[in-house]
Amino acid sequence: MAGLMVSIVSDQCSLTGGMFSGSIDGWVNECSLGVRTLPIQSPQLICHVSDRCTDIDCCLYDTETFRHYNLFLHLDPCNHRLQIGVELYSFDVSLLDFDFEKSYEVDLSGIFRILFNVEDLVYEESYVVNMEVHICWDITNPCNLEVTVLKNVILYKQPCNLTTYFAVDDFSLANWFTDTGYPPSVSLSGDAQQDLMETLDIFNFLNSPYQCQMSGGWNDSK
Repeated sequence: MAGLMVSIVSDQCSLTGGMFSGSIDGWVNECSLGVRTLPIQSPQLICHVSDRCTDIDCCLYDTETFRHYNLFLHLDPCNHRLQIGVELYSFDVSLLDFDFEKSYEVDLSGIFRILFNVEDLVYEESYVVNMEVHICWDITNPCNLEVTVLKNVILYKQPCNLTTYFAVDDFSLANWFTDTGYPPSVSLSGDAQQDLMETLDIFNFLNSPYQCQMSGGWNDSK
């Protein structure tokens, strides 16, 4: 319980105020790109989709402590970051080496739990996210609350600031070769090419996963 107390903020969220005001079916959706969410099946939880379309914030009421708690999952495709947590207990991880094939759990003192997984649809410029929220006060009994927040929900990536020259600040190709262990080469191919394009977020700017071909020569359609 001590770990829980040091991780909460003094100002509580509200199920009916602030960003959670005016909810419909448990949601306030400010994304203009058409994020489709399912109704939240609990009056104890209200969630919010920001106008960035990849930020999810929730306000959760706990009947044991008679208190509201803020939970969040924020995906930042431009800076390649994932932030997730409960109140002050949070994690900020890089998406550059994030394993999108795994499922994860974040729990505060074993009581407040967020279960989630994220799939990166690179060419569709979106994420597919699953997220559940649990409150479990007694490990010997079923959880007090288990709510599905997102189930295979598509969160669309907003365009990034194209004035940013590199996805990684102060990027150096020479240092990249040293850090990855790939031998320096004038022409990259295979895994080295794939890893470099992922590091620099080049995939987000490709029209198609299929390359054009230079062997066909000039095509005059007139």
